Amino acid sequence: MTIPPELFDVFSPSADLLLDWTRRHSDDVILTDIANADYRYRADELLPVLRQIRASGIIPDPLEWQLHEELALTR
Repeated sequence: MTIPPELFDVFSPSADLLLDWTRRHSDDVILTDIANADYRYRADELLPVLRQIRASGIIPDPLEWQLHEELALTR
């Protein structure tokens, strides 16, 4: 995947800048959509974790499931 050069102007290299930007621009509607994306499988467990990530900026390690699928379904 080639990253468009314009993104480097907006997001300087940082380990957490993109996560912080996303946290500030995510509301409960977005988090609910992500949690429900996999046919609502375990959505009631995933939504509180997503809210905690948004609030703290800390991603649990390890996650009990693969969040990648839900994020891929909603991107």
